[in-house]
Amino acid sequence: MAGRWPAGLPSGRIAIGLPLPANATEALCFGGRWAGEMTTDRVPLSGGVSRISRAGSRTAHDAFPGLVVGSQGFSADAGEVLAVHLGWWGNYELAVETTRDGGYRAIFHLDPRELSDHADGGFVSPDLYFGWSDKGLNGIRTVFQEGVRALRQQSGAATQGKVQLNTWEGVYFEHSETRLKEMASAAAAMGFERFVLD
Repeated sequence: MAGRWPAGLPSGRIAIGLPLPANATEALCFGGRWAGEMTTDRVPLSGGVSRISRAGSRTAHDAFPGLVVGSQGFSADAGEVLAVHLGWWGNYELAVETTRDGGYRAIFHLDPRELSDHADGGFVSPDLYFGWSDKGLNGIRTVFQEGVRALRQQSGAATQGKVQLNTWEGVYFEHSETRLKEMASAAAAMGFERFVLD
């Protein structure tokens, strides 16, 4: 979901958001730091959720632009969950707000000055990706994986990209010629097309 906005909008922030399911009671947020990325924090929606990224032109480790909300006690394989991800690299503020009818909505606030400019002075908002599953976190992972595959297929990227092996989590700082050759040979045997020494 994205929007094309005409010129002449007022200055200030714009908001992209969506209502959350009526049975959603808690959120799983992602944060962290270097070498501790994607740590999770489970919080009740009733307490409010707020995340701010001021990292400029890159997404910071401490403020991943997304969250998962779900029914009480959702787990890897159980519970209804809705995942939301803003396809954006710049600054943003994320808030889960209470609506007038007692429900919740997730809102991403953006500065239009950071968005793509057009000759007419308008801009295009970033994509907001979301998916739902009644099979917990593993179900939502499947939904997003299938979504990425469909987007790659539509764009033609599925036939352009190479399957690659990145060595980082296999060896970290322990680089040895023998180990790297073993990894490269095993990857080639499985059909990998690119070997990245990280």
